[in-house]
Amino acid sequence: MKIKLNQTVVKELLPPEGKQVDVWDDDVTGFGVRVTPKGKKTFFVLARVNSRLVRATVGKSDTMTAEAARTKAKKMLVDMQEGRNPNDEVKCRRSGALTVGGVFKTFMETRKDRRQELTARTQEHYQQVFDSHLAHLKGRHVSELTSTMVQDLHAKIGTTKGTNIANQAIRLLRRLLNFSQGRHGVPLANPCKGTEWFKDGRRNVVIKPGDFKQWYDTVDGMENETARDYLLLLLFSGLRRTEGFCLEWQHVDLHGKTLTIPDTKNGEPHTLPLSTFLHKLLSDRYERWHKPTGYVFPGWSKTGHIVNQQRAMKLLKDAGFSYTLHDLRRTFITCADKLNFSPWTVKRLANHKQTDVTGKHYVVYDIDRLREPMEKISVELLRMARDEYGKVIELQAA
Repeated sequence: MKIKLNQTVVKELLPPEGKQVDVWDDDVTGFGVRVTPKGKKTFFVLARVNSRLVRATVGKSDTMTAEAARTKAKKMLVDMQEGRNPNDEVKCRRSGALTVGGVFKTFMETRKDRRQELTARTQEHYQQVFDSHLAHLKGRHVSELTSTMVQDLHAKIGTTKGTNIANQAIRLLRRLLNFSQGRHGVPLANPCKGTEWFKDGRRNVVIKPGDFKQWYDTVDGMENETARDYLLLLLFSGLRRTEGFCLEWQHVDLHGKTLTIPDTKNGEPHTLPLSTFLHKLLSDRYERWHKPTGYVFPGWSKTGHIVNQQRAMKLLKDAGFSYTLHDLRRTFITCADKLNFSPWTVKRLANHKQTDVTGKHYVVYDIDRLREPMEKISVELLRMARDEYGKVIELQAA
């Protein structure tokens, strides 16, 4: 039975005898109302989703007018035509899967199983950011979030915790909502879009030439030899802080004078030649610790290695230096650039991905091609540390 459904018509529909009856709207194909023998009237849509016939409830006549039901039905039918099953959203809503917390849980589990899986370090970072700054949203349905809420949260975190942390939190939220859109079609529009990110003011910070000698002397004079060796390793290798934390002796070849980071930010193993300075630093540490195995910088944390350098950084701050661990990496890379090495060499030393065709497919680097640049960078850093021109070091054949 087809008829133009409006509020008057729906009210006048009488309960059928025996079985329930579906009355179809003659204006919107796939939209109708079901009337039961007990007089209950429920609006519904019926359409194919990915070749499968799907029926979904729009609402009940005692809480929704026919006009409102038609408007909602049109939207649902468009979503169904695009392959989204409204019943899946209902199930997700009931199970909590479409709450911010539910989406985060699914996102973390899914990314672990897929080929582009998150590294353990990234998972740990996301968990920390979520627990610290987004946990209060975990019971919220993703469709309830608004641009105003996101902007207010971004500003609040920026004021109380710092601008970089605020950017990280909202970028994680944006990624979660994009994931929910692709998986469930909800929310229809990401409220994080259009966020005005705080500018990162630390991305051009290196150790100033005027500070370098005193900074180096402060580090070199530290009683904690682990902190001293770790900070000097970062400065003279350009490694990221976590790469230094996790460095293992099995990946240090003192005979071949190389070190390897198997798990890196860009997913590609990173092998560096050891300069004379780094080779001596690691060799001395190896002998002092009686030829150990395991981590180069062991610690009492559950990971088995050091996880921060708070005391050392406080000591440096008390001495007048507020440089971060990443500033040491930036100082190394800046020194390499100052020595006029090719962009491809600098990227290779920093383990940044080559983005141009020539660098990706035609320039082939073996480890020995990086030995001279590493040595020259070490000599330049030592010259800055001693405020004198270092002596030329004769390179040994590999």
